[in-house]
Amino acid sequence: ETLKKMKNALSKNGKIIIIEHNPHNPMTRKFVNDCPLDKDAKLLYPSYLKGLVDKNINMQVKFTYTVFVPPKLKFLTFIEKYLTWLPIGAQYIATIE
Repeated sequence: ETLKKMKNALSKNGKIIIIEHNPHNPMTRKFVNDCPLDKDAKLLYPSYLKGLVDKNINMQVKFTYTVFVPPKLKFLTFIEKYLTWLPIGAQYIATIE
């Protein structure tokens, strides 16, 4: 229902952007499991989100991945722009259009 409302609110050629924690990343799962604020959180797999979009609003979804380098290795963040295709980043960005 929420996706339908979002689609109906879009202007012509508008996009929906959803940023989620990536359950394919083991460190993300650990941090979410260890965080008291996330005790009831349910991580959404990209395939699940794609299924919701396909079933409910019939729009195209493109996934990119981000946050590969931990803060202690921030000098390596320059490589992140080359890894957006790799589905193990700590977060993913779903661009729906």
